[in-house]
Amino acid sequence: RGFQKLVAIKTLLPELRDDPRIEEMLLAEARIASLIHHANVVQTTELGENEGTLYLVMEWVDGESLGFVLKRAEERGWIPVPVAVNLVAQACRGLHAAHELTSDLGVHLGVVHRDVSPHNILVTHGCVVKLVDFGIAKAMNEQGTLTSNGEIKGKYSFMAPEQVMGGEVDRRADVFALGITLYLLVTGRHPFKLDSKIGVLAAITSDRVPPPPSKFVPSCAPALDAVLTKALEKDPDQR
Repeated sequence: RGFQKLVAIKTLLPELRDDPRIEEMLLAEARIASLIHHANVVQTTELGENEGTLYLVMEWVDGESLGFVLKRAEERGWIPVPVAVNLVAQACRGLHAAHELTSDLGVHLGVVHRDVSPHNILVTHGCVVKLVDFGIAKAMNEQGTLTSNGEIKGKYSFMAPEQVMGGEVDRRADVFALGITLYLLVTGRHPFKLDSKIGVLAAITSDRVPPPPSKFVPSCAPALDAVLTKALEKDPDQR
């Protein structure tokens, strides 16, 4: 009767469809994402199968990834600090909703996104942030979780030290990743950026402390320096 709604359909790449582990990752994403109901998280509404191909039906986000926004910002003189803070604050709200997720019985699931980066943060044309892609998320308190301790997953340049080292990962790893994201938005620099992947990983896992953002952007308030210093603490207990 003329009703239409634009959605996003997520499927596995053809070459991955026979990999049971990748299929389980998609199913795990569906289980976790369907439980999160928050304005700053992309909604997952359906899991289906068509001719042997699994698919997720997701909310369509009319906008771009934060990674795309960063590229455009480079061309146009960067992002004002208040805008950067607002975008990451919205991402924090969505991530907190995931971290606080409970089962139908009220059991805390201990969800950790584990792959927070500008590419998984979408921004609508109305400047609303939507967190997406829980494909490698870990629900620590679920039995039979997909990802085992000691396995490294995620984008290496946004990993927390404990994640790089293959240690136990909890929500504080996501805080570290958002700290890197905010630092990048504010200063235009990655806090641990070096010329090679090994160099970045070494900087993240070493005692190296990145300079405060105000060193590069004088308009940064001391409070913002303090927030980023805490978010980028190498010791999770200090984060």
